[in-house]
Amino acid sequence: MAGNFKIEFTLKQHTPLIHFQHDQAGATLRATELKPKLDKFLKKQIPTFKGDLDYKIKITFENKNPSTNPNRFLYFSQEHRMITFTGLKVIITSFDLEILKKIKELFGDFLLITNFGTRSSKGYGSFSLDNQNNIDAILKKHYSNVYKLSFSVNNDNWESKIDNFHKRIKAGINFGGYQKSLLFKYMCNSKNIRWEKRKIKQQFPILAVGRSPIDCEIIDENKFRYIRAMLGLAEINEYNRGNDQVKIKHQTADKKQKIERFQTPILYKVINQSVYLLPDDSYKTIMEKTFEFSYNGKAFDIDTPSQTEFDLIAFLNFVETNGLIRRV
Repeated sequence: MAGNFKIEFTLKQHTPLIHFQHDQAGATLRATELKPKLDKFLKKQIPTFKGDLDYKIKITFENKNPSTNPNRFLYFSQEHRMITFTGLKVIITSFDLEILKKIKELFGDFLLITNFGTRSSKGYGSFSLDNQNNIDAILKKHYSNVYKLSFSVNNDNWESKIDNFHKRIKAGINFGGYQKSLLFKYMCNSKNIRWEKRKIKQQFPILAVGRSPIDCEIIDENKFRYIRAMLGLAEINEYNRGNDQVKIKHQTADKKQKIERFQTPILYKVINQSVYLLPDDSYKTIMEKTFEFSYNGKAFDIDTPSQTEFDLIAFLNFVETNGLIRRV
């Protein structure tokens, strides 16, 4: 195609891409992932864009550097490896000059609010345009509430920093120093609601070993909610001994509506030495749902919070008062 029908972007990679085909010569940022995400973004920004947008994407790179170590998250297959690239370029071609114009205008914004590959919500696969400016302003243009970790990160520690932070706010930390979940504290102190972990230990006493449970002053002794689902839902949770598994299943008669997994509603975006938190309202789709918790042939049901009981932004503002994040 002639130059008028092609635009080219040079990308800067901030975190490795976890790829399931790392050993293939052409394994890179996949156009089959990038285009649907870019389509969705463009249609949101420009409502007149409908259907399958008519443009093609080609991705090239100078060098590919797959990790020689297995991925540190053992629940992924060994085919998944982390890859970094140099000289990564995205080339977009189209005969529709209006689409090309809008992509040229908005592609930098798109990269700043999007990650790619496996575990993208936890910061992996973060890219931006090379020499991107006005990062804070662009993020605030697309998100009403933007936060940033109150400490800087580097190439060696960003994974552990995000992992530890997310554990701190969601489930708490039991190893290397005990720290109670901030979600637990928020729901106890602000909503007088107990979390599901206390209910689990009441129903399955064999799991109630070790540290004595921390409780809060509460008006309704039977007011429990499955609150950790608000920050991400896994199919199986493990408690205490590694072989003790409490299975969690969404209770619904409609199999098409069955919720099996739910990605955290906070996108962690690593840019240079900063980690941004970009929260959305996807958690509202699993509010007021009933889940079954089962262990050793016994089971009980518990509901997720209602919209009057939990608000993600209010919770993040609570986290900010603890000094872990700050509003941008």
